[in-house]
Amino acid sequence: MLDKILRMAIDENFKNRVKYRHLMLSMHPYEWLNGFCSIHIDIGRGTGKTHYILNNYRPYDVILATRTMKEVMDSRGMDTSNVYSSVEAMEKGFLGTTIREYPRFVYIDEPELIPDIERVYRLFLNMDTTFIFLGR
Repeated sequence: MLDKILRMAIDENFKNRVKYRHLMLSMHPYEWLNGFCSIHIDIGRGTGKTHYILNNYRPYDVILATRTMKEVMDSRGMDTSNVYSSVEAMEKGFLGTTIREYPRFVYIDEPELIPDIERVYRLFLNMDTTFIFLGR
């Protein structure tokens, strides 16, 4: 069920981003990223949010989540080079590096744990990335 909901949300988000791209230059970058590049889904605990990320994560996507998710991914033999448990670790991971391929998605599991989302947006200002917030 969550897969279908998120596919529809991602499709609509992309359509709106194309439709309203002319507004991007007149908006603050954070307003654009939050208003047109972000999807917020909070449907409660045990509804498959983490499962969705694990099944849809691809190389060059980025995950900001708890250490537990990274441990689960490690145990499944998944690439965890772009999985971070804090904004600070994400910043260190990206500072001074050349990004070979921009992430399609930045998955943020349990966004209430992130005190300053603008720090995350700042890392992806010039990219056409979709931010998916799953949780409160």
